[in-house]
Amino acid sequence: MWFFGYIGYQVLWFRAELNTSSRLSETAHVQQWSLISFYHILKHVTGWIFGPETNAQLVHNCALMLIGILLFSLAVLSRRIWASIRS
Repeated sequence: MWFFGYIGYQVLWFRAELNTSSRLSETAHVQQWSLISFYHILKHVTGWIFGPETNAQLVHNCALMLIGILLFSLAVLSRRIWASIRS
């Protein structure tokens, strides 16, 4: 998932850069595509924790995505643990 998310981000970012009618800045592309890559999500959240990240909306979206992934993972893990205990 890490690999495909990163590759997907790079492909979409490069495609948007090639689109001459888009005229979006680099920060708009980052905001637009960074939520599909776990690498970029963690990069923005840790950048906010340690100080250099200044885009509050992007960090907020990345933090919400990270919390969602965490809650989903905990739900799957707890369900599998309870299923193995009951068997």
